[in-house]
Amino acid sequence: MQKKRENTPVSDGKIIAELTFAFWKRLYSAEYEHQLWRTTLKRTFPNKTLKRAHVSAQLEIVYQMRNRLAHHEPVVGDRFHKLISAIGFVLQELNTKASCPPHPLEKLLAADVQQAISLQSKLESTIAPYRDKAI
Repeated sequence: MQKKRENTPVSDGKIIAELTFAFWKRLYSAEYEHQLWRTTLKRTFPNKTLKRAHVSAQLEIVYQMRNRLAHHEPVVGDRFHKLISAIGFVLQELNTKASCPPHPLEKLLAADVQQAISLQSKLESTIAPYRDKAI
């Protein structure tokens, strides 16, 4: 069995697909400011004035909210708006050149983001009367 694994080629795509979101988030941590951000990762975001710390903070918001959702915790109100803002930031900053078509990730997520915003709006309308009574 071990021999078979040693001879099985693993594609780059397979390796990337197996990496966790925590791995990708950590690439933008202060720990890698000099080794990765300044040398390579900054090119991921065309905005030359963008700071690594700001990217890291936005990725942290997405990461934390993703974990809350995975544990079935509510992500409503301010939490939801922070999440949508962080996702919007990443999508916008991946493609800051005005003449460029939308980034592929932006195209991929556009319908889902709009659906989430719509559902959040409906949810807020539904729970608003209950919040008013609680006060």
